[in-house]
Amino acid sequence: MNEMQQAFDIIRQQQAKLPEYSPAVMVGHQLMDLLKMQPEATEFVLHDLQGKGMGIADCEQRIRAWADEHKKGGSCVCVPPDTAEQIIRKFYGIPAPEETKQRALGLAINLADFL
Repeated sequence: MNEMQQAFDIIRQQQAKLPEYSPAVMVGHQLMDLLKMQPEATEFVLHDLQGKGMGIADCEQRIRAWADEHKKGGSCVCVPPDTAEQIIRKFYGIPAPEETKQRALGLAINLADFL
């Protein structure tokens, strides 16, 4: 079984423990979509998913915190898909597609590469 399939299996196992259309289940779907677009991030996400406090429900809590910070009065808040994606990327350390492309072309310098 390859790493992406392992990551998807872990995500699906976590989703199975949650209500069918809960926000955390949707985070799992969005995370799988991100990994399909950027398979090179799978190794890191797979490692994170197996760690305590790094499940899809934990990530959903970060998105919920963003929503709570942007709530006005008693209104509910919708988290735009691109904002949710940014939070998921940051939570799991998935670089933006442009950043990955720049690194591949040698256009971006990561100072951590010199450590």
